[in-house]
Amino acid sequence: MNRSANFSGILGETANLIGGGLPHIGLFVLALGTVNALGPIAGLAEASDQIVGFNYAVNANYGAVGALYQLVALIFSFVASYFLIAKLLGTRGLLRAGGTRIWAYVGMSILSGIAMVFGLLLVIVPGIVLWARWSAATGFLVGEGQGVTDALSSSWEATRGHSWAIFFAGLVVVVGLLILGGALGASAALGASNTIGLVLSGFAEAFANAVLAAFGIAIYVLVRSESHIEDVFA
Repeated sequence: MNRSANFSGILGETANLIGGGLPHIGLFVLALGTVNALGPIAGLAEASDQIVGFNYAVNANYGAVGALYQLVALIFSFVASYFLIAKLLGTRGLLRAGGTRIWAYVGMSILSGIAMVFGLLLVIVPGIVLWARWSAATGFLVGEGQGVTDALSSSWEATRGHSWAIFFAGLVVVVGLLILGGALGASAALGASNTIGLVLSGFAEAFANAVLAAFGIAIYVLVRSESHIEDVFA
């Protein structure tokens, strides 16, 4: 079924990617969720109170071993996310780049993240615009083998005219994940074991990262499809 890069199309394609990639997402959540929960359980890191995004920070208060764990966990989250994105692209037959693009992916994630945070600190709106217009960049970088700046530029052009649809679809996804995180947190609070709460938090964060990865690939799939159709009739 062909979809357009509108509000319902983005959410629909995200759901399809999650459904079609369940084995890969399950493995990702199991691996990253375990790493997320291990640190707080072992007293090497704080339990994250955020569900959406990469929430690691090297904290010297936990000593050298804690700092090492947090650094390894951050690297692992990037590596796991990269391979999940590659698998999701593969389910659509869009993984055409040869070789490993993981370092370019890490570099682009850091660069775009800094730019978006800076934009949010300034007036909020520039950060939101950058997030919407760069949302498909991962697909261009990992799937097509483009360089960091080329992938960001390709995403900027491909998402032109779709910013509002991406923003509102993303808002629905984020709010849904926050509600899920809140529900799991409340369930954990009712339980007798703090360990259960830490495990639930770690796995919820991993699942949120998987959903956001699928969301970005869904945007790439749709805007790429539209641009190819335009090229055919140009």
